Amino acid sequence: MTFDDRMTSLPERETWNEERVTPAKVWLPLPVVLPCRMKVRQYIDGRVHSGELLDEARKLYNAMSFKVLRDGWGFNTFITVTAKYLGLTSHAEFAALIPVMNKAVAGWLKARPKRSARFRMTEEANHSYIFVLERSGYTHGLHVHLLCSIPAALRKEFRAFLVDWWEEQAGLAVPTNAVDVQYSDSWGRPEHYSNQAWKFRYMVKTVREDAYAFDNEGRKRLAVEFMKPWLPHGERPDILPVRTRQVYGISRDLDRKARQKWGEEVGWTFVSKFDQRRLDELYSGSEVAAWHARVIDEPDWWQLY
Repeated sequence: MTFDDRMTSLPERETWNEERVTPAKVWLPLPVVLPCRMKVRQYIDGRVHSGELLDEARKLYNAMSFKVLRDGWGFNTFITVTAKYLGLTSHAEFAALIPVMNKAVAGWLKARPKRSARFRMTEEANHSYIFVLERSGYTHGLHVHLLCSIPAALRKEFRAFLVDWWEEQAGLAVPTNAVDVQYSDSWGRPEHYSNQAWKFRYMVKTVREDAYAFDNEGRKRLAVEFMKPWLPHGERPDILPVRTRQVYGISRDLDRKARQKWGEEVGWTFVSKFDQRRLDELYSGSEVAAWHARVIDEPDWWQLY
């Protein structure tokens, strides 16, 4: 199936700094690139991805939009991990570590003491995430951008934990540019949604320039126009191929099956604004208003979405 078919046939209805905290340890002079001791099978998958996003961008948007509508808050943590600063040269090896990292993060969150009443621990501790693998030629090489949610009370702890986890893979203290963690607010306010939307637009900056979809008036629209990828000085990154099974990921609680199950529970089928072809409304933040209305049992709350 061609890209045009995927983007226009509507299949998913189906359609389209804070202060750095370092672990307490003795720091030694660090080389720019470190050897990684965790060895993963060095396979090269038959499919070589161009590195550009096609229908993956739509799926990532749907997951992000659904999370806000379901929970009332979005992703408040933006993580970037760069392979070469960890001594990883194999795309497959680095990609294989991403789900292992997410499993470790999920376990870490669930193990945190329930010592704070400022957030709903049982919900916040669930590790919801989306990520994109990206490879740039003249800057950082292969790296991953990941959006997730970390309770505010655990932010400093989490940063130290994540750096420690990657150091275990490298076998040495990692350079400060290997693992970057940025936080923002995301609780039930339109301005918080805009913070998340900015990070998301940065994640999808590799969407293909010629990718397009049709809006609800039947007009052909370029994805770079309605998805508004954040590009420094308006320039596209130097995108290179990625040799791995896939270039993106979505946690199971945000995937299509999870959305269907949630729809059965609330009596309303989630269809994203992208899939409704309301392309000019992708970052309007109406998810927050609809969530507020649902929480107070307002009838027809879904109409606000």
